[in-house]
Amino acid sequence: MATLADIKKAAEANSEGNVIVSTFVDHATPAGHFGAVAIVLGITTVYLLEGVQDDANAVIKGRIELPSINEAHKKRSVDYSIGGNLKGGTWGGLVHSTEEAFAKMV
Repeated sequence: MATLADIKKAAEANSEGNVIVSTFVDHATPAGHFGAVAIVLGITTVYLLEGVQDDANAVIKGRIELPSINEAHKKRSVDYSIGGNLKGGTWGGLVHSTEEAFAKMV
């Protein structure tokens, strides 16, 4: 199972050359979990992790790969996957919100 530390190792620089992994808790985040956003393999990815926010050992529960602006206009939804790795896992389908995807990951 991959962790927040693995996300930080895999994260790529943005267009300004900065490597950023942002963590968050919001209305869509299930209790006992937090989100992390990073560019991994060229794709902006939102991860759901189980644990305390910013804990390097928090385990990935699933991810959402955000489409490019052009793709978003075509699909109007995002793919999500369930599993504890940076990439791969079980494809969960298409959803229309982070809240919907996170609910299916726990």
